[in-house]
Formats: sequence, structure tokens, C-alpha cells
Amino acid sequence: MEILEKLRQFLLGGPGLADLSADFTQDGPGNSGLFPGELTEVERRRDWLGNTYVTCECLFTLYKRLEPGQDSAQWLLDFQEWLAERTDAVWVRKAKNQETSRLQCNLCTVTLAVRLQKVFDAKEEQYADN
Repeated sequence: MEILEKLRQFLLGGPGLADLSADFTQDGPGNSGLFPGELTEVERRRDWLGNTYVTCECLFTLYKRLEPGQDSAQWLLDFQEWLAERTDAVWVRKAKNQETSRLQCNLCTVTLAVRLQKVFDAKEEQYADN
């Protein structure tokens, strides 16, 4: 399962995210979507056995269209609290109330950062080269 789908599945338990699309969202009350963004390598190290550890940070944007009259600041605070209680590998990098649409419901935009580590085993690499 790719990282976008894994993150989507995790976030489905979040407040007001029972219906969360990946790479797509509709402009209607209660709709939300998760979109991949930037990938940055933040660390690379090799241990004494020759294994390589690569740490990357992936950014994703979560768009959440609130219900009419729903308080965007409260939803953002509830979402951040929910996230902080569950993991330290995913966190809110930036969050804002972006607009109020003609539908009279706010659009919250949340930039999520995800820290991932990939291990390249020296033994496997040695056999792969032969």
C-alpha cells in the first residue's frame, strides 16, 4: 500500500473525516481530500555493517470543506489534538482557514508532514549487485 493510501486510511478516524478522497475532492459541505506534495530527504547515514538509513519528510495537503456554520478554528484545533494523541510521525506543519465559499462553508487547508525511514540492508544490496 502506498504512503498516500496509508495516510488516508489513518486519517479516516479523524474528526469529520469519515469520507476522505485521495487526490480528489468535491466542493460540497463535509467533503475532504488528501493530496501528495513535496518529498525531501532529511538524513542519510550508514552504520558499521554497511546498512544505509534514509529519512525523508513527505508533505501532504488536506482540504476539508466544513459544514455550514461549523467553526473552522475549532475544527483545526480538534484535528491537531486528535493527531497529536495518536502519533509523532505525522504532524501539522501549517493550517489555515482558506475561504468561505458561495456554499457558506469554510475550507480548511492543513499541510501535514510525515517522517519516513527506509533501510537498505547491505546484505541484500550485495546479492542484488551479483
